[in-house]
Amino acid sequence: MKKIILLAVVSAVIFNSCKKKDSFNPDAGSSYSTVDNLFKDVNKTISDAAAENNISGKTDGIDGTTNLCATVTLSPNDLITFPKTVTVDFGTGCTDAYGVTRKGKFTALFTGYLHTAGSHVHVTFDNYCVNGVKLEGVYDLANTSPNSSSRTFADTITNGKATTPDSKVCTWNATRSSVQTSGFSTVSILDDEYTGQGQSSGVGFNGVNFTATSTNILWKLACRYLVSGTVTIYSGTDPIPVIVDFGNGTCDANYTVSYSIYSIPLVFWY
Repeated sequence: MKKIILLAVVSAVIFNSCKKKDSFNPDAGSSYSTVDNLFKDVNKTISDAAAENNISGKTDGIDGTTNLCATVTLSPNDLITFPKTVTVDFGTGCTDAYGVTRKGKFTALFTGYLHTAGSHVHVTFDNYCVNGVKLEGVYDLANTSPNSSSRTFADTITNGKATTPDSKVCTWNATRSSVQTSGFSTVSILDDEYTGQGQSSGVGFNGVNFTATSTNILWKLACRYLVSGTVTIYSGTDPIPVIVDFGNGTCDANYTVSYSIYSIPLVFWY
């Protein structure tokens, strides 16, 4: 009997097509993981663009908008006037050194240098896609650092929406905070790491509502994936949560979705 239930769970995770009699909804975990990582990619691209154009307070080393093959436009086109509008345009599509293909553009309004306490970045999207997944909504990033010896950020996603190439939709709202835990004193962003937590809610790719609480999420700018930390997700009316575990800190595409006694290894698919 356990083998039959586990087979149904695995089939649902892989094919996302079974109407299960049990209450396990793995799509809540994959929906959250997909959208969270996509918006983290936006954050990374903003950091790259800011560093490449000397408006972050740090440099990007070997990584940046040159490798991302984007056209970056600053208005006003100087390094001292704020607020400043930064448009990052990927045109009809280009693939970076990590194999990520982006197209379309987004616009970021900077109130100051990204790594200066009190600065704020407001991002909107224009037909912007990452590996075929279209992103919409408003992304806000605020530097909430209390002093010059630490660096903290708060980010929010308002009316976030991700649409896959096969027209599946996930909507999302989130409020998170993070603290820089590595790379604070260096000039390159490549060794920057952040640990964060937060709250979010939305509707998964399968049309089911979910709420989520993230804890100890580790994000490395040198990696395109979330690498550790957990998320507790309540889906629909199910009182038993789905747990997403992003791993042990290794930069890879693997993560795990668990429910009760069941645990399924998954791989980011985009």
